[in-house]
Amino acid sequence: MKSIVLLKIPSGRVNEVHDRLRQMQTVKEWRSSFGRYEAAAVLQADSLEDLWQLLEYDIRPICGVIGVFPCLIPDDRSLEDPPDHVREFVGMAI
Repeated sequence: MKSIVLLKIPSGRVNEVHDRLRQMQTVKEWRSSFGRYEAAAVLQADSLEDLWQLLEYDIRPICGVIGVFPCLIPDDRSLEDPPDHVREFVGMAI
């Protein structure tokens, strides 16, 4: 499962966050951006649950990350019967 994650990062912290994300094997691509979000990353995980864990425990706690906005790139089976906390995370009706 892939997700494009838009990141809010305070001015002057983008390089620091980039350095942390670059060390993660699950981050396949990273780009700085201009506008509402300061960066975008493409994440790869084995399942929707793994993606949720990655965002909650690895990306959100990075010093300098003040907002994480995932945009799922679903495959044929990625949204089949996810756990309740993942349904809430992706905005699915329970």
